[in-house]
Amino acid sequence: MSFMLGREAEFYIKDEGTTPKPNFGNSSQLNYARASNAARVLSTSMDFQLSREDRVDTRRSRSLFERVTGKQTITWSVETNMLPRSGSDVPNISPLIENAMGQVSTTTYSLADSLKTCMMMRLIPGQLREELFGCWVEEMSISASGGDPVTMSFSGGAMEYALTGTGTTNATANSTTVTITGDAHQFQPGSRITIADQTSAPTHGNVVVGSNSDTTTIVGAAANYATGKAITPHTPANTYTVHGTPVTGISGTVNFGGAGVGVLNVTAIDLTLTNNIKELGDEFGEKGTSAFIPGFRSISGTVSVRGTSAALLQLTRRYKGLRPTIFESNGGLPVIEQPSLVVNFGQTSGSIQTLNIPVIEIDFAAIEIPESEEVVISLPFTALATSSNNEMTLAWNQTT
Repeated sequence: MSFMLGREAEFYIKDEGTTPKPNFGNSSQLNYARASNAARVLSTSMDFQLSREDRVDTRRSRSLFERVTGKQTITWSVETNMLPRSGSDVPNISPLIENAMGQVSTTTYSLADSLKTCMMMRLIPGQLREELFGCWVEEMSISASGGDPVTMSFSGGAMEYALTGTGTTNATANSTTVTITGDAHQFQPGSRITIADQTSAPTHGNVVVGSNSDTTTIVGAAANYATGKAITPHTPANTYTVHGTPVTGISGTVNFGGAGVGVLNVTAIDLTLTNNIKELGDEFGEKGTSAFIPGFRSISGTVSVRGTSAALLQLTRRYKGLRPTIFESNGGLPVIEQPSLVVNFGQTSGSIQTLNIPVIEIDFAAIEIPESEEVVISLPFTALATSSNNEMTLAWNQTT
């Protein structure tokens, strides 16, 4: 018995395009390239749940004898450092950013009404492979502060899940049926397996279609194998390498648009994009989610600054609209200030990420005055659009 160690885990992400889970469970199922689809992450979660409800119709005993199977639900989350790739145009986690926002053109991500899906996989070589298909991004967050690395977090749901374990062959054959020494449930539909010493083994492993007993697993294409051979989760070929240097909060700039803004001593900035997705998991004949509908998008965040006169200028913009008697030339109507917000993460030319929000509205938050330390002013904001899907862009690997 060997222990699974988190430090040995690998993570992979791949865009599925406009068709969720293409060729899922077939030999032509999409595969991963280790050099381009692997990504370094801080943490991941993949949670598969199957509803099992107690049967509650009438019976002559108070004991519970049976449960009823309901729908399956799948959720996931990923946290990573912001990692600009030297000599490349987009990061390894590009599918997550694109699926959260909608589209990418060269190095700039922008918003769109429709959203695509991706597939993701985490792997402990030789022991475990956990894979999701038809993944959508419900929420994307960016967080930066002081000298800490800038982090990006993503979460959402998925349509299919495959968990792959290990086993041993119990026959010699050239067939789509792989006979196993028990526990065929170790290999679920969509899994990719490697059979030791397999003749003419496929480059990307054998795709599992399903099982027809506890001792047989069905693969998408015939496998030529011998008895007593190890079956393990497939590991993509080549080297799992480092993908960029983390951007830290000591390098970058924050700029509020408008005259007389002055220099702000920013201590932290957080931004969250929420797609408000409605997953369609209530259709008859479907075991889980078959599709999803993006709802109204929301983008909000907070900039925290040390208390200065320049910071107070930003704060007082929120109160301007509450003093209509001052603005007689405007007929006494409130005037809401709507500056822009531009944040540069990093300062090395070619490795700068630029978040551009053309219009924000600064919301309200109380000023916290501590007993003796400096005042920190929170500037919560909401992004607004001036035309369809223009409330935010994120440009990667910029020179300035």
